[in-house]
Amino acid sequence: MKFVIATHNKGKLVEFQRLLEPMGIEAVTMDITEAEETGTTFAGNAYIKAAAACRETGLPAVADDSGLCVDFLDGAPGIYSARFAQPGQRRLTVLKKLEGVPAGQRGAHFVSAVCCVFPNGDRVEAEGKCFGRIALESRGENGFGYDSIFEQDGVTFGELTPEEKDARSHRGHAFAAFERKLKAYLGQGEPTICGLDCARCPGRSGCPGCGELEKNCVIAQCAQKGGCGKCQPFGAPCGLKAQLIREFNALGIEDMEEVTDLNALLGSYINLEYALPGGQKTKLWEDNRVYLGNQLCKGDSDRCYGLTADENYLMVAEYGENGADPEIVAFQRRRK
Repeated sequence: MKFVIATHNKGKLVEFQRLLEPMGIEAVTMDITEAEETGTTFAGNAYIKAAAACRETGLPAVADDSGLCVDFLDGAPGIYSARFAQPGQRRLTVLKKLEGVPAGQRGAHFVSAVCCVFPNGDRVEAEGKCFGRIALESRGENGFGYDSIFEQDGVTFGELTPEEKDARSHRGHAFAAFERKLKAYLGQGEPTICGLDCARCPGRSGCPGCGELEKNCVIAQCAQKGGCGKCQPFGAPCGLKAQLIREFNALGIEDMEEVTDLNALLGSYINLEYALPGGQKTKLWEDNRVYLGNQLCKGDSDRCYGLTADENYLMVAEYGENGADPEIVAFQRRRK
């Protein structure tokens, strides 16, 4: 698989090749026109560069937009990191602006937004961050850009080996998330938590990715891993899922089919808006979490029952086609 790398930065190119090669991707460069970065965010600029390279070469194109955000400078240089000062003067400019600023006020973070654009118009995007502070002086000969003034745990990125930097850096974090999303897009990855195909998912641009959704989420871990060890006192494997099935059936809703299975569901697909007696409307679930649930028939009706559960609550809703006119049938704290 061959991807063109949309960058004229030799330091970035080396990192791109090192990070993409383990994915089985041949990263190549071409003499492409440098796109004008008119975006207002890192993600916006990454897309502009990748889309332009894809149009010009006809190949899938990968670009990133990254930068340094310094707390004392109200987030500057940010998306203007490459244009913050004359070449060779950027690190010195940051250090000069922070002269006399104590260590406790020198907080900073790097951001990297990665975007891959395919000839059919599809895109895969990810973002990574890493946090540290601005050192009192430039240290280290490795890396590039602002690496030698960005410090974590007493060591600047300029003092790290490439492998050490990849494990810590914003670009390393971004590419780890990018790899998961790209594999899902290409059909090479593990099944997604929500059970949907990322390549055809209408909400993929706003989805934080399976890795983020899994964090601290017992539902996701139980559904995906077949027993994560956190399901006690229900017991693994999938003890939580089995317990929830029993609890849904115990509600005794007469014209609802027996619950025999529950699936992992992304919150944005079940977060319907329900009417309250006073005319207000409310949503009961968060968008970017994973829940267990299912959709079942309602007797001979053309309406359905939607089941949703998290670690603490059960809900059964009734609705028409595509979630029309939803009503809450049952919403209660679980009997653990």
